[in-house]
Amino acid sequence: MRSRFAPLLFLLPAFVAMGAIVLWPLVQTIALSLTNYNPAITTQLSTGLSLERDENTGEISLHIERDSPADRAGLTPETEFAGLFIPPDPATGRGDRLETFSGDAQRRLQRMRRSLERAESRALEYPASERSLTLCVADGDASREVVLRYEPAPVRRVPLPDLGLSAAHIASENRWQLLVRPGYPADRAGITQEDTIVAVQGVPLEDLSQLESRLTEVLEVTQERGPIPIVGTHTVVLSIRRADDPDALVRKVLLPGHRGPFTLDPPPDTDPEIMQFVGFQNYADILIPTEHSNEAHDFYRYLIHTIIWTVTNVTLHFILGLGLALLLNRDIRGRVIYRILLLLPWAVPVFVSAFVWRFLFNQQGVINAGLGVIGIDPIPWLSSTGWTMTACIVVNVWLGVPFMMTVLLGGLQSIPDEMMEAAVVDGASRWQRFWHVTLPLLKPVAVTATLLGVIWTFNMFNVIYLMQGRDGRQVEILATLAFRRFYVNSDYGLAAAHGVLILSLLLAFAWAYLRALKAHERVWQ
Repeated sequence: MRSRFAPLLFLLPAFVAMGAIVLWPLVQTIALSLTNYNPAITTQLSTGLSLERDENTGEISLHIERDSPADRAGLTPETEFAGLFIPPDPATGRGDRLETFSGDAQRRLQRMRRSLERAESRALEYPASERSLTLCVADGDASREVVLRYEPAPVRRVPLPDLGLSAAHIASENRWQLLVRPGYPADRAGITQEDTIVAVQGVPLEDLSQLESRLTEVLEVTQERGPIPIVGTHTVVLSIRRADDPDALVRKVLLPGHRGPFTLDPPPDTDPEIMQFVGFQNYADILIPTEHSNEAHDFYRYLIHTIIWTVTNVTLHFILGLGLALLLNRDIRGRVIYRILLLLPWAVPVFVSAFVWRFLFNQQGVINAGLGVIGIDPIPWLSSTGWTMTACIVVNVWLGVPFMMTVLLGGLQSIPDEMMEAAVVDGASRWQRFWHVTLPLLKPVAVTATLLGVIWTFNMFNVIYLMQGRDGRQVEILATLAFRRFYVNSDYGLAAAHGVLILSLLLAFAWAYLRALKAHERVWQ
């Protein structure tokens, strides 16, 4: 009995490692896809009615949010308003009044905008459950009252980078203390709680009480230059010295922005609306087209792009890899040197290769310069959707052919020489030997290599992203779409749902592919 279960003892560490490395992250991803986790979304009380001014024309327009109190009350952008009630002071019960609007449409909206600001300012003094807005709607020669309750509504905000710096006032000592959170950029830069910050971006601070407001101002500026500030034009410059020594040497520290570590458990003070269980709503948004969302349209469009990208790349990988493997399988002089040279693209880091090819495909790059020599106009390799896809395919083929060549060459070298010699004796031509001997014996290796190639190419995020840069959108596949939902939109639940769907598509393809091959084998047998 003991020897019967002995192999399980050796396999147990492998099962534990698989559960920790593969299964647990997968379970977390699936769980996350069933939530609306998005730290870029907050909630605020709103009636769904707003007035916005066009900066170019100066005209004011009325906006009604869908499924808001204003929308449910039947209000539309064409509704005419005769007046608005200013709520009374909640402390004294006085100060309420009706402000009426007259004149043409724009004049009415201008007065309404000012009155709405006063009414909402007064409404904020009331408890959340008692806030309301009372409007007079023109109805022919008469008017009617419409009461709108303030309800929580999602509002999108872009989360500012978190440097891990804050300040706290110590009342007993009447001084401010710098707080540094472990693991954040400030901590990694060597800033400690014994330090003090005397200037931010060259602007002096009177004391640390101004730190958080000043950092917010700086980060709001850097945020406009990209989703996450990086060293360079997105750097936050801090002037720091020891807090207990006013005469200490001031040093400068450069901090890139950081949104903070991603976690499935939001901080306790986080708005609970940003992470709730929504079931399969994310999957419905992705798969079911609606007139109010482009998510499904984007998914199916980029799914087609992904299929074109995958089929083209894997086909070229296999054809070119097989051709090179057949050449290197022959007894030619310098075969070892050729193998080393052909393996170089696979050995070079992907980001290095992508940056080199990006330089070659630049508008003023070497490739366009060569085309100009023979009289061909420059091609917009990285600014046109079709040409960018072509450039990315060229780079990915250059990177992927060495792997396919190596695997297929190993398969060719495992074919017994006796099989080929027997085919020659039987009078088979070179093509007949390739088609009836080489390919069937190469099939187990080719199936595995092709399946791996499809999975890798389907998820080949790095080539497309590095060739286009952070802001490039000419070519998108499902992997880059999921990345942007996570990284740019901070919609973690939706991004997780994209990831689960990508995994499901690949599993379905692998099952159908292997099943079709088995059916094909049964026919030939």
